[in-house]
Amino acid sequence: MNYYTLNDLNIKLLDFIILLSPLGDVKKFVSNGNQHLVEIFFHKELILKIDNDNITNNKINLESNGNLNDSLLKIYNDMKLGFIINNKCAIIEIPKGINADSAYLEKVKDKDKQTISKYIRKNIPKDCQKILKSNIVCKNKITDPDKINILNFPGYQQVQV
Repeated sequence: MNYYTLNDLNIKLLDFIILLSPLGDVKKFVSNGNQHLVEIFFHKELILKIDNDNITNNKINLESNGNLNDSLLKIYNDMKLGFIINNKCAIIEIPKGINADSAYLEKVKDKDKQTISKYIRKNIPKDCQKILKSNIVCKNKITDPDKINILNFPGYQQVQV
């Protein structure tokens, strides 16, 4: 089981933020050294549903761990606040590292650093477009990001980009 950090894959945090540009505008970026969070304002309003009874296609289930289906993108899940997302904005967690055996990378044949890095750079913008076009279904607690300020999260400091 190989586990690669973004630095191992030669992807800088600024590069990853640029890969998120099809999803929206990054307004705030904070880090505690291990975990990086970005506040992103979507280009187009998302369709956020609490249940999936009336949705038949174009559905993304927000898993309990925050993953958006088979994507590296993850909505931040706070223990007290739950998921921090609304139809205009969300707090997204940038992955600390990537497991080479994850479901996201199952289409990659040669699992070396260069191939994985190339695959991520190619597919993150596609994942962003898919998110904007889909209905997001969440059955867990949701907090409106407009009601909190990620700059006040304990232990996190703002990163200037």
